[in-house]
Amino acid sequence: MKRKFASFILICFLVLFSFCTKKNEGVKWVNLSADSILKLYFSSELINDSLFIEDKKTLASLYGNDNNNLIWFNGDAQIHPFAFELIEHTNNAISYGLDPEFYDNEVLKNLLAFYPNAPKILHSKIQFLSEILLSNLYLSFYQHLKIGWLRPIENLDSFNLERKDFLGSFLEDYPNGDFVDEVEHNYLHYKNYRKSIGDFFTKHQNIAPLDEVIDIEDSLKAVELCKNRLVDWQLLEADKKDNDVEFAKALKTFQYMFGVNSSGKLDSVTVDALNIPFSFLKKNAIIVTEKLKSVEQEHENFIMINIPTFTLFWAELGELAKTHKVILGTVRNHTPELTSTISKFFIYPEWNIPYSIATMEALPNIKRNISYLDKNHYSVMKSDRTLVDPNTVNWSRLNRGNFPYKLVQSPGRHNLLGLVKFHFNNSHSVYLHDTPSKRLFLNNYRSYSHGCMRLHDPFGFLKTILEFQEGVIHLPPESIKKRGLEASQKKFKEIIEGKENVAMIDTIYNYMEENKYATKAFNFKQRVHLSVEYYTSFYDSTMQTLFYRDLYKKDSVLYHQYDTYKSSKIGRKKTE
Repeated sequence: MKRKFASFILICFLVLFSFCTKKNEGVKWVNLSADSILKLYFSSELINDSLFIEDKKTLASLYGNDNNNLIWFNGDAQIHPFAFELIEHTNNAISYGLDPEFYDNEVLKNLLAFYPNAPKILHSKIQFLSEILLSNLYLSFYQHLKIGWLRPIENLDSFNLERKDFLGSFLEDYPNGDFVDEVEHNYLHYKNYRKSIGDFFTKHQNIAPLDEVIDIEDSLKAVELCKNRLVDWQLLEADKKDNDVEFAKALKTFQYMFGVNSSGKLDSVTVDALNIPFSFLKKNAIIVTEKLKSVEQEHENFIMINIPTFTLFWAELGELAKTHKVILGTVRNHTPELTSTISKFFIYPEWNIPYSIATMEALPNIKRNISYLDKNHYSVMKSDRTLVDPNTVNWSRLNRGNFPYKLVQSPGRHNLLGLVKFHFNNSHSVYLHDTPSKRLFLNNYRSYSHGCMRLHDPFGFLKTILEFQEGVIHLPPESIKKRGLEASQKKFKEIIEGKENVAMIDTIYNYMEENKYATKAFNFKQRVHLSVEYYTSFYDSTMQTLFYRDLYKKDSVLYHQYDTYKSSKIGRKKTE
C-alpha cells in the first residue's frame, strides 16, 4: 500500500515535472525553491498547465501580492498545523451544511503524509503542490462558508483582498480564534440551524443506507422494519423492540422529527418519512443552509415564521427568545413569503372576507341556503360599507365575475380571526391572528388556513412583545448575565413576577372586559419586523433538527442547481 502511495505521488510530480520542462526547457526545476516554482507557475507560460485549480486568478493574486512567499510552510519547512485542521473541516463539511464531495482532498492528504519522509530533492516540489492545493481548498471552503456555493462573487477583487488578509492574520494568530466562527454568515437562524445539523449529523453519522423499502400494505413486516429503523435512529433500544409502550413512544419522537402527526401509530405518512434515504436528508440540509446564507439580518428584534415547520420565532437582542406554533396555508392556498413590519393590533377584529373566498366558498353555500349568512355571523355590505339586507339580493344571478358586495364576519369568539389580529401591510391580504380552532395545534402538520398565520397563544405572544417594548428581556438567565443586563432586568422583576403589569396589558384586558366584541386598534410603541420564510428543515426551541415535507414544492429548482454544481465538481475531478 505504501509503495502504491509513494508511486502515486512520484507520478503526480513527474507529470508536472515533465509538463513544465517541456514548456521551459532552460529551467532546472530540481534546483528551484517552492516560491520560485510558484512564480513560474503563475507566469503566462504556465498558467494553463495540467494541474487543475478552480480559481487560478485568485491564487495568482494571493501569491503575487506577497512576492510568492509560502503561506503554509514556515522557515523550517514545517507545514502549518491549520492545514490538517482545514482538511478535517472539509472532510466533515456536512456539519456546516456543505457537501464533502465539493472538495477533493485525497491528493493533498497523500502529499502531506509523504512529505516528512520524502527525499530532500522532492521537498520543494511537494511544498509547491501542497501550497497550491491548500490555498485552493481554503479559498473554496471560505467562499462556501461565507456566501455559499450558489451565488457568484460580485466584487471579485475586494473579496480576494478580504480572503488574503483574513488568511494571513488567522494563520499568524493560530491557534487562537475559531476559523468557522470567524467566517460564517451571521444571520441568527443560519447560526442556530447550522449548529443543530452539526449535532444531528454527528449523532446519526452511522445510519446505514436503506436496505429495504417499508411497504405499509405488508403490515407485520412493516412494523418489524419500522422497529429496526427506530433502533438505527437511536430512538428505540434494541432489547425493547417488542415493548409496545416503548415502540409507540419512539415512533412519536420520530413523527415529531419529520413533521408527522404524533399518533404513535404506523400510518402511510410515517412510512413515507421512514423511507426517506439518509443521503436525502444531507442534501436537504445543504439546500436549506445555502438558502439561509442569502438572508441579511437587519434587526436584532424580529419575528420570523418558517412555513414548512409551522413555527414562529421571536428574537430579542439578536438571540432566539421564544417559539410559537402557527397554522399556515394549505397547498391550494399558500401562505406567501414576505417581509413587513407589524405596527398595530386589533382586539375583537372583524373579518373582511377576501373576494376569492367570498365568491368561491361562501357564495355557493349562500345559494344553497341563505341561513348560511346568519350561521356564520356574516353581514352583506356595499363597497362603501352600507349594510345590505341579504333577502333583497338575487343571489342566483351572482358569480365570481359579478359580485358587487363585501362579506364581513362580526367580531366574537366565532370569528375566524379570533380575539386578536396583528396587522402588517402586504399585498396578499394575510395577517397574523388568533383562531377559535385550537384543537388543530395538537397536530405537527398544520396546513389548514387560507394563507393567514394563526397563532396558538396570541395573547401570550402579545404580552411578550409589549413587555419587551417596556424593557423586559425574555432571554435565558445566562444570556442576560453574559450581556451585563442584570440591573436592567431587575428593574422589571415585578412585571415578570406578575406583581405589576405593563400598562398596555392592563389597558387591553380592561377594554376586553368592558367592551365585549367591539373592535379597537392599539399601536405598538415600536414597529415589529416580520419575515415569512421557507425552509423544509429547521430547528426547534431545543435546537433539535426537524425535517418537514416540501409543502409548496419550492425546493425542486434548488435541488437541480445543487445536482448541477456537484456534477460539475465531480466531473472536473474525474478529468484531472
